[in-house]
Amino acid sequence: MYMIILLSAACALLVLSTILMVNTLRFSRESSQPRGGDSHMPDPRNEPEADFSRALDSFALALNIASVSHSDYAQNDESVFQEFQDFLTRRYADFLEDCGVTRFGVYGIAIRWPGTEGLSRGLPLLYTAHYDVVPVDGQDWSVDPFSAEQKEGYIWGRGTLDTKNSLIALMEAAASLHADGFTPRRDIWFAFGGDEETESSRGAITISRWFQEQGIRFAWTFDEGGIIARNMIPGVQGSAALVGVEEKGFVNFRLSAESSGGHASTPPPSTALGLVSRAVARLEAARQPRKLIPSLRKFFRRTVPYQSLPLKIVMANLWLFAPVVKQVLAGGDDSRAMIQSTLAPTMAGGSSKENVLPAAAWANINVRILPGETIDQVRRRCIRIIRDPRVEVSIANSAEANDPISSSPPAKEDTGSPGTAGVDRFLAFCADALSFREGFTTALPYLMTGATDSKHYAHISDHVFRFVPMELDSRELSRIHNPDERISLENFRGMLAFYRYNLKYHERVFQ
Repeated sequence: MYMIILLSAACALLVLSTILMVNTLRFSRESSQPRGGDSHMPDPRNEPEADFSRALDSFALALNIASVSHSDYAQNDESVFQEFQDFLTRRYADFLEDCGVTRFGVYGIAIRWPGTEGLSRGLPLLYTAHYDVVPVDGQDWSVDPFSAEQKEGYIWGRGTLDTKNSLIALMEAAASLHADGFTPRRDIWFAFGGDEETESSRGAITISRWFQEQGIRFAWTFDEGGIIARNMIPGVQGSAALVGVEEKGFVNFRLSAESSGGHASTPPPSTALGLVSRAVARLEAARQPRKLIPSLRKFFRRTVPYQSLPLKIVMANLWLFAPVVKQVLAGGDDSRAMIQSTLAPTMAGGSSKENVLPAAAWANINVRILPGETIDQVRRRCIRIIRDPRVEVSIANSAEANDPISSSPPAKEDTGSPGTAGVDRFLAFCADALSFREGFTTALPYLMTGATDSKHYAHISDHVFRFVPMELDSRELSRIHNPDERISLENFRGMLAFYRYNLKYHERVFQ
């Protein structure tokens, strides 16, 4: 009897080991190409370059314009936003002669580059960026943040990383291709907003509504998001392109409660502020459901060729090791946000005087929702966790709230959309465009935990991709919104090359 049990266990172990190794070898072969795998794609190293000196001058001029946006629009100097739009139309006058330009006040501008075949070729493409920047007040800069000073192989200034870099690189790439005599086959649109750092209500949201009114849809929207991460992916030596293919949902929940108020010297057993405080504490203590969403599973599988053997086996067999992986990811703030919806208390209020009990109290919970869940599902879960009908959970500023955004639609023959396969094709396309970079490994699908303007175009786009082709390590990445923001000249040159390649050969994604 014991011998039969031992033999059965040995056979089961052998079968399991075989399955694990077969999967490991399969994913190693599938993902081992540093390029996208299309041998017919042109070699990026053989592509003509844009005029880098002119592009750098354009970048510096854009950085000189202090287009700082504030949450209170009344604090904005709208003349600088007007100045930036005028700068674009003046700097790229030759290119724009053959384009349609539509302005939306000072906070938005849309440019149509007509294709030779227009809609008969398929849906147009949309490239977006924003020209507003966050304030520099109270920050200790070593240079003038709007001087565009060049030193140590970098150009310094607010907007060098977010996102005047991609805006100018896009315009320079398009203008240089146009000067070379290139015209796309399908229409290409550029949409630039001037209030992304606040609420986008006068920029991207207004432009998006106009597109909808005109009946314009897009095959893809391409916006800021992921980067070329250098030595930031565990187990991956070198750099990898993180292409945002999904974006977490966003909502602010308002917790509120009321009580009789009165003097603080004779408080009741439960005060309004106490009720709200306990509700916040319960939400923080509760563990949100954790899940390896499909894009994250694909992320791990595509790293298999670059991992050590033990990690190869784990990443290639998530059907077995998912609980272990989730437990590891839960140990870090950034990685935990990739596997669960997050709830962060950010604001609270009650009485306006120290010795007065508040008749009403409130707290704001900033929520980022994992794909696969909805605002309503998370709200109902919060109510269950709080377990107190005296505390109301409502949606604050519902106009800004949105459910998670995915980039995996069904194929649409009438629009030429490649459907779900389009994500894999676009990842391969990016890998091809970046294959010349030293130390580059692969392109990986990425979940955006923050929000970008692209969410405002998702409802009129078959796909939304979030990626800026700048190679950064964790230290350089931390400069975004912080003092001494800067980008290397080599990085900016690489961005120009990527966008030229993207604009010129994007049709390969649809073939």
